[in-house]
Amino acid sequence: MTDPASSESFRDKPAQHSFRERLEARIVQLAIVLLAWLPLAWVSGCGGAIGRLLFRALGGRRRQTLDNLRIAFGDALSARQRWAVARRCYAHFGALLCEFLSEPRLQGRLSRHIVFDNLPVLDAARTGGRGVVLVSGHFGNWELVSPGLAAAGYPVTGYAGGLRNTLVDDQINAIRGAMGFTPVLRRSGGVRGLLRALRAGQIIALLADQHESTKRHYVAFFGQPVSIAAGPYELARRSGSAVLYLHTVRESRFRYRATFEALPGVAAEAAAEQDLLEFAQRMFALLERDVRAHPDHYFWMHRRFRPIPREVTLSEANRAFLAGRLPGPVESFREPAAAESEA
Repeated sequence: MTDPASSESFRDKPAQHSFRERLEARIVQLAIVLLAWLPLAWVSGCGGAIGRLLFRALGGRRRQTLDNLRIAFGDALSARQRWAVARRCYAHFGALLCEFLSEPRLQGRLSRHIVFDNLPVLDAARTGGRGVVLVSGHFGNWELVSPGLAAAGYPVTGYAGGLRNTLVDDQINAIRGAMGFTPVLRRSGGVRGLLRALRAGQIIALLADQHESTKRHYVAFFGQPVSIAAGPYELARRSGSAVLYLHTVRESRFRYRATFEALPGVAAEAAAEQDLLEFAQRMFALLERDVRAHPDHYFWMHRRFRPIPREVTLSEANRAFLAGRLPGPVESFREPAAAESEA
């Protein structure tokens, strides 16, 4: 699930990037070369070992991961259990990274690595030549979904927000483009490209669980308010496309199973904040269900739970929406005032 690939190599523009950026790009290139020599059966295990090593080495990220797990699961997981889940989480994403860098070696045999459980649900959503908004979170292996669907004959356009290091971003999108689907980049006017793809009957794949720092709308996730992006809702509303939720679960090394679930459509005239909140809450409820079942499959390394900033003014509709979904008053989830935080 992704964006447009740039064919420009990092070697073409050394003067525009810092030493660190060029070094990171070289490391990615070296990893690709080394993984190409590794038997495919060893790729996941090698990545898992790297992930466990990083779990020990990256203290700040490890603390963030453990803190997220504590907030999400509370007393349901002991400190020892949270540590074990966090370690498995790093191993999972280390494996995912190496699997992604090895994807070009899967040409012609992707069906061995990702199995789609219920493609008839996707086929039904595409009846009449309609496009499909396929939403998911940073769970399982989202990077295999779009190439897997493209290999199965489905027209897929991925959306990628982009990395700060555009050299590495270009390398990643080159891999995505080589796997037979079209990525659309945010830095290249992504929304218009996504609408065109939907109106042409394509499937667009979106990861919709990250923190949104601009327009603030909040829904509940593990009993915490999380800001959500309006993009999937607006794309479905403006295009009239069907909406599906998808998740992938690791079955064994370098093998995943993907499942589709239909979500209620969005009426073209619907544009109230309440409609957006209900749309996003349905997706987050399904994601929470899946994360509870497989907590090590979720990307806990980023700062998922954040207090609502003082400068953000919640609408009355959003306040009422959260009131019945949080374990306490909405104000208790706000960022403390400066005087309070100093005290």
